[in-house]
Amino acid sequence: MTADSFAGFAEPGFAKLAETTRVTPFGAHACILTLETRVVSTDEASRRRFQRYWRATGPFIGWIRPAVMRALDRQLGRSPSPNPG
Repeated sequence: MTADSFAGFAEPGFAKLAETTRVTPFGAHACILTLETRVVSTDEASRRRFQRYWRATGPFIGWIRPAVMRALDRQLGRSPSPNPG
């Protein structure tokens, strides 16, 4: 799917989700890993449905992402660093 077709998609009944993973150098031997998720619904009914879904799953996602980051730190052989931001 192209960026233009994604942006132009407006069929009612859907939520569009985009995720970004960014790795930014931080000093000589470190980096900052940023995960970003954006969601937009194509109509009000979809927005309400997605809101219910997010209320139910959001707390778990808030737990899963830091757990994934810790697992990456362990796999790379480094100790977890505090959040620089």
